[in-house]
Amino acid sequence: MAFDYRRFYALGERFARGTFRVHALGDLPGGDPLALTRAEVEPEEPVRFHHNEGSRIKDHIGTTWATLHLVSDRFISVLDAFSGWRMYPVDVYAKDGDLIRGYHGLAVTGRSGEIDDDLSPVMVLPPHTPGGEAMPHRIGVRFWPETWDGSDVFSPEGTGFVLVTQEVRDALTAATITGIELHRITEVELLVLE
Repeated sequence: MAFDYRRFYALGERFARGTFRVHALGDLPGGDPLALTRAEVEPEEPVRFHHNEGSRIKDHIGTTWATLHLVSDRFISVLDAFSGWRMYPVDVYAKDGDLIRGYHGLAVTGRSGEIDDDLSPVMVLPPHTPGGEAMPHRIGVRFWPETWDGSDVFSPEGTGFVLVTQEVRDALTAATITGIELHRITEVELLVLE
C-alpha cells in the first residue's frame, strides 16, 4: 500500500485582524528559535514574550519568530493523548504588562527525515496580486516514509515545520482550538528559489 501523505497536516498560525501576537523579550535560549521548536534546548527559566499587536487572545499565540508556537492549556489538553511533543515554560505579557496565564511553548520531539524536493511536483502558479508575475512553486512537503519515527507530532529534519497526523488534526478541530491553521502537507505551496 502506498504511503498516504494526505493524512498529515502542517500546523500554522491563523492570521486574522486584531489577533494577539507577541515578540520575544531578550535573547532566546540557544540563540535560535528552531532550537526551541525542535526541543534541542530546554529553558531553565520561562522564555518571556510581550504584546506585539492585536488584542484577541486565541489558543495559539503567534510570535514574530514564525517557527515558535505558544499554546494554551486547552491546546495542551488535546495533545495529551498524542506523542512527539513536550512543553517549555513561557511568560506572556499583555500590552499593559499583565501576565497572561495558561500558556506554554510547544517543543516538537518527533522526527522524520529531511524534506525531499524531488518527491513534490513543481507548478507555475498565477500571481497573488494583479500585474504580478507567475512563479514556480513546489506543491507539497514530503519526506521518505521510512524516516518518520511514527510520532503524532513531528518535524522534518532541518526544518521548523510542525507536522501532525490526521488524528491530531481531527482532535484539534473537534475541540475548536482557535488561532491555528492546518494545511494538508500535499497542498503546501513553496516558492522555488532557483
